[in-house]
Amino acid sequence: MTSTTSAPAPRPLHDRPAPPLVVAVDGGRNSDAALDWAAAEATALGCPLHLVHVHPVDTTWPAVGIGSPVPPADDDDVLRQGLERVRAAGVGTEAVLRSVGGDVGHQLVRASTEATAVVVGAPRHGVVGQAFLGSVAMSVAGHAHCPVAVVRAATRRGAPSEGVVAGIDGSSSDAAVLQLALQRARRTGLPLSIVHAWTTDYVPPSPRTADVEPAVRRSERRASAVVDAAVARLGVAGTGVEVREQIADGDPVSALVRASASAESLVVGTRGLSPRGGLLMGSVSQALVRRSLSPLLVVRAAGEHPGE
Repeated sequence: MTSTTSAPAPRPLHDRPAPPLVVAVDGGRNSDAALDWAAAEATALGCPLHLVHVHPVDTTWPAVGIGSPVPPADDDDVLRQGLERVRAAGVGTEAVLRSVGGDVGHQLVRASTEATAVVVGAPRHGVVGQAFLGSVAMSVAGHAHCPVAVVRAATRRGAPSEGVVAGIDGSSSDAAVLQLALQRARRTGLPLSIVHAWTTDYVPPSPRTADVEPAVRRSERRASAVVDAAVARLGVAGTGVEVREQIADGDPVSALVRASASAESLVVGTRGLSPRGGLLMGSVSQALVRRSLSPLLVVRAAGEHPGE
């Protein structure tokens, strides 16, 4: 069951209404941070903001299909508090409230089919919360039909000196990652930092019997070629965006976490296929869902469709 309430707020005029920005709310600290981020983003993009609160539905045995009632949006305290929060922040677009019963990840993936983006709070610390919310965030990011933003309560202070950070790996999702990152950099007036991490592809059997330098130089050249090709395809000429290239030697997760500490946002792709052909999140994007210090945006390559 879904109930909808529209908040009285000005709606930008468009020939074709933009798809909504969907944000999951649960009343927690990271959920509030996600809501604040989503409200500012919806205002900047001029699209409606949909606040979604998903209630688990417990079926009654043996009467399958009969479950706990889902409260209408007007009676949902979490949604009411969320609406008050975005009103107090002066959200400049329409806000819609939705109470939905069912599995959280499944309902958000369904909502992603007609959304500009889906925004969720980052996993909370702690074994139980981390396991549950981490699985929700990764399930949505790995199966959504649109970009997914994972936001945690802010701990950073100071200006985002790295600007918008795009993590690339030479895969098919790089183009989508860079396109979204460039759009954000243009809109925010911040620099675009392109980060590519590499590791030496050759490990000698013994330091005394093999020289690692040729392998290191090959890896460096290959990493530089990946970044150069990505920048050439990006087409930044005339955009006014400052582009910075960072080639890091080592673990890509560590490199991107470091960059996220002073980033406005971090944009990465999802990659990999399940045995049935459905998309899975790569290990790097999975780790960043839990560890990114800035809002994390996960996108997929154009033309790729998530597995159901």
